[in-house]
Amino acid sequence: MFHYPNDGRKLQRLIIAVLKQGLATSINRLNYVKKYTLVAGKLHREEEKILLIKTDEDKKERLLTFLQKQHPDAILEHITQSNIEKIIE
Repeated sequence: MFHYPNDGRKLQRLIIAVLKQGLATSINRLNYVKKYTLVAGKLHREEEKILLIKTDEDKKERLLTFLQKQHPDAILEHITQSNIEKIIE
């Protein structure tokens, strides 16, 4: 997962750039996802957009580097099949 500013236009430009560079086979965008967190005993609610970026193994590092350059402060969470299998266990 890639945490990016919740700005639809910037996100759209990022999606187009990733696809045009050939770094992803497809991208799914989920809008208006509600995020709930408990901070110092208070409930916080935020809206997020989530991108599911599908890529080939040989393009993975180039994709991660590209995303990091686009938004250096972003948090990248790389989810792999093995990570999912560990969670399910």
